[in-house]
Amino acid sequence: AAEDILDATLVTGILSSLLYFAAGIVFFMLGYIVIDKINRQYKLNEEIGKGNTAAGIMVAGIFIGLAAVISGVII
Repeated sequence: AAEDILDATLVTGILSSLLYFAAGIVFFMLGYIVIDKINRQYKLNEEIGKGNTAAGIMVAGIFIGLAAVISGVII
């Protein structure tokens, strides 16, 4: 009986973690898309493809900021 409870708790924890992971990825992608749409002067993906270091640093900052916000919301 104790093993069944432990197994159920483990499965519930794993499923919960996967759900939070999926939600985090979806919100992360949506956040990046929104920021990319707001910034109409240039396309971030194209600039990074051209080797623009400043665009890469900007995207890294966006990713860090989005990750901090999403982790705060999920936790």
